[in-house]
Amino acid sequence: MLTWLLSQAIAEGHGDTALVLLKAGAETDKKDGSGAIAINLAPDAKLRSYILKAAEEEGVEVCTA
Repeated sequence: MLTWLLSQAIAEGHGDTALVLLKAGAETDKKDGSGAIAINLAPDAKLRSYILKAAEEEGVEVCTA
């Protein structure tokens, strides 16, 4: 459930919510029905960068491939 919520938060541009879900243990390597992982659903590079940087600062690993 967390993984689905993470995908939705990222796709809708909610970076802070995505970070909370990442800290709560959402899996970042699971693919959706179209074969995309959550971080690749970010609507733009700015949001993607924000999430990756914030996760790194919190010590949370995010799968990017």
